[in-house]
Amino acid sequence: MVLGPMAETGAARRAGRPIALPGAAGLRTGPRGTTMPLHSFALGQLLEFNPGKFDGTASRGTYTVVRLLPNDGRDREYRVKNVRDGHERVVRESQLRGLPPLG
Repeated sequence: MVLGPMAETGAARRAGRPIALPGAAGLRTGPRGTTMPLHSFALGQLLEFNPGKFDGTASRGTYTVVRLLPNDGRDREYRVKNVRDGHERVVRESQLRGLPPLG
């Protein structure tokens, strides 16, 4: 099922207000009416991952976004897949840099 940028869910419908879904412009309504900034990267987008010093054996390189994860913190999270070996990991937005489109 595909929903537009503003869609009604059960709780929102009962409260009489729509909620913004990921991918919509601006801010998204979070728990208890707080607002959260949307993710900066989109599904399928190619990114460069730069692991931090505490990321152990995580390999730097090109990754594809496979899922936008909900996050209450300031640094949003993504599930990404390594283009070369197919390994998936969860990373913070601050560890990613967008790559220019191919072609």
